[in-house]
This record gives sequence, C-alpha cells and structure tokens, in this order.
Amino acid sequence: MTVDIIMHKLSQLTLFAGISKDALRLLAFSAERKSLHAGDVLISLGDQSDGAYFILSGSLALQTRNDGGPSEQILGPDHLIGETALIIATDNPASVIARQPSVVLYIPRSLFLRLLDEFPDVAARLRENFARRLSQFAAVTF
Repeated sequence: MTVDIIMHKLSQLTLFAGISKDALRLLAFSAERKSLHAGDVLISLGDQSDGAYFILSGSLALQTRNDGGPSEQILGPDHLIGETALIIATDNPASVIARQPSVVLYIPRSLFLRLLDEFPDVAARLRENFARRLSQFAAVTF
C-alpha cells in the first residue's frame, strides 16, 4: 500500500479529517507498519498503551474479558484502535487479536505529539474536534 493511499485512508478518519497533506504525509511515512498472523496478540488487556493502531487490512477481535468467551467486537480495515493513547498514557481496556493475516499502522504517541508540534494548525483543529466530541459525549451521558 502506497503512502498516498494511506494518507487518503487516514484523512477519512474523524480525528484526521481536514488536516494538511504535509501532516498526513508525516503520519503515513513515519508510522510503523506491523504484519500480524491469525491469532497474534497485538494488544493485551491491562497493559499500558503508548499509541494507536490503524487497521490497513485484515480483521482484529476486541476482547474485554479474559474468560475465553467470544469477542465483543470485530474491526476491519480503516478503523483506529487506541485513539486516547495518542494523547495520554492509558491502560488497554481490551485485548486485540488478529482473526486473520492483518496489517496495521502503529502511530506512537511521540509521533502524534511531533505532528502537533510541527503543525500548530493541526493541533488547533484536533483540539476543536476533541472539545466537540467531549461536549457531545457529556450531553448524552448526563
């Protein structure tokens, strides 16, 4: 998959919608691709997270329990896992396991913070995006 295709896919995410091509290029070029085999554990429940994963191909199962029960959710291409970890260290609320051969793009927090530092307009847009989403969440929750 080319950098241009990855840039386009990232631009479709709410988190990155409307940010500059240069910023998207930094993300697409600098993030690390990881290939997984079926059954590989990408994230373990309870471990500390230091970044997010964008699914490029395949499918991943999310399991919030370690009781051997069925997966609560299956995610396919173009989903972002661990968005909160881009901003703050957090414990993983679920294990994430490849259901089939898959490729993900790992975006470490350090890369995301570099993006915010090098592109202040992106930082402003993301701050507005987070504020809007937090407001919507608070309105529904309370």
